[in-house]
Amino acid sequence: MFVGINNMRAWMTNYELKQMSGYLSLIQASLSQHLEEIEAAYREDMADEMTEDEYYIVEDHYTDQFLEAGRDFPQRLLSSFVVAWYSFVEQQLLDICENLNLTVAIGPKDSRNFGKGIRRARRFLLEASRYEIHPPHWQELVQVGRLRNFIVHEGTRIVGSYLPSEEEMVELQSDIGNTFYFPISRALFQYLQKHDLVAHSSMFLDIIPSFSYCNYLVEFGKKLFRKLHTDLNPSKP
Repeated sequence: MFVGINNMRAWMTNYELKQMSGYLSLIQASLSQHLEEIEAAYREDMADEMTEDEYYIVEDHYTDQFLEAGRDFPQRLLSSFVVAWYSFVEQQLLDICENLNLTVAIGPKDSRNFGKGIRRARRFLLEASRYEIHPPHWQELVQVGRLRNFIVHEGTRIVGSYLPSEEEMVELQSDIGNTFYFPISRALFQYLQKHDLVAHSSMFLDIIPSFSYCNYLVEFGKKLFRKLHTDLNPSKP
């Protein structure tokens, strides 16, 4: 009975991840269509006769439209996707522990902290089931967790300072040679660079999740849970 239930849960997890992939395709298609509609309206309006002042008014209007559809909307939607994906993975890991009926005995003077979320799930798997999440998978989860926490607590735009402070910072130079200090951990900054998720302009550092990165998360989630369910299933079909 357990094997059948476990296989059903594995199927459901994979199905939900496939739904996420479909969601990404849908919003990408919708944004592309929206950009095409803006482009068509722009060409039509610019073909009309107008004064120089009218020209600049129309140009400014469509510049804002293109920036919203091409940068701002994707940034908001995909940042939310990263947060939602991580929450899904976190809950799935805790569900696995619960479904396995994992418990850990704690003495009255035990000061161990079992943490929250993915760290709590990892601790229960280690101590109650003697199972360790595949190290490369765990390391990636920790990295995504850093990104998720930063987005939730700090947003996607980081404003630099001319002066360093005692907190951890990344030092970057602008195109004209000015040095700015950005309050972000080097580990997270390097992860953003690795996946091409960061843009630097003068005193601003922007986190810009991409469709390719979000699709990468979906595929990573499939690999993660495929291995977990296979390893923890007492009868591997």
